[in-house]
Amino acid sequence: DDDGQRTDSNGASGPDIFGQQIAPETEAAINWISIRGRSRRTVVLNTGSMGAPMEAVRACTDNLMEHWGIDLDQHRNLASLPKPKQNPGRWMNANDYPTGLLRQGYQGIVKFRLSVDADGVPSACHIQQSSRPEGFDKAVCDALMRKARFEPAMTKDGTAIASYWRNTVRFKIP
Repeated sequence: DDDGQRTDSNGASGPDIFGQQIAPETEAAINWISIRGRSRRTVVLNTGSMGAPMEAVRACTDNLMEHWGIDLDQHRNLASLPKPKQNPGRWMNANDYPTGLLRQGYQGIVKFRLSVDADGVPSACHIQQSSRPEGFDKAVCDALMRKARFEPAMTKDGTAIASYWRNTVRFKIP
């Protein structure tokens, strides 16, 4: 059953941050990928065992999270990731739309990551991807740093720890 937990090749377990739960033995047994596009034509890529590539992805993810200031040992013992205390849709409203960009008819999409401290308060806002202009990036980070609050990430032994939360904001003219 999918309980949101994952056990890696070292036997460590924690919530699955990629939305999948696949055992390392199963990854190693995967040797092809099937892709179907809009044309409904299926392309099969013979990849060989996906065990080593998936292990490399985990190592890369670990490196990235260390760069973000995440304590990997604590994160491997996670029971839960940060959870918004209220509907994240309320963290931004029409007043947060940059006036100049609205007047010029700009719309945009901003993908962000909030570093969330052990008290559930954002400690930093990082733009992961943006359609620009930069005014949207600043508006997102300014609003979220002021308004976003979380139940902090928790380890299995009940310790609150620093973690992160990712999401997307879409600026759309009605």
